[in-house]
Amino acid sequence: MDVNIAPLRAWDDFFPGSDRFARPDFRDISKWNNRVVSNLLYYQTNYLVVAAMMISVVGFLSPFNSPIVSEVSIVFMKSNGKWITRFL
Repeated sequence: MDVNIAPLRAWDDFFPGSDRFARPDFRDISKWNNRVVSNLLYYQTNYLVVAAMMISVVGFLSPFNSPIVSEVSIVFMKSNGKWITRFL
């Protein structure tokens, strides 16, 4: 199975200034949908990195309000607790 992952793009290319933003033509839905899909495929690695950073920041600022970080930390603490009790 061959998996192709898009390379990480430069931040200036991923998040350009307002001069590159254009209003989409909502009358031509197929063209607009094609533009969205192309953007998601081209920048998929950048979107994953930004999502991971946002989850990390939320997890560190309020770990008990973030379900992902809470579950990972609980599993980590329980697994380390079992490991530590072996030596006591």
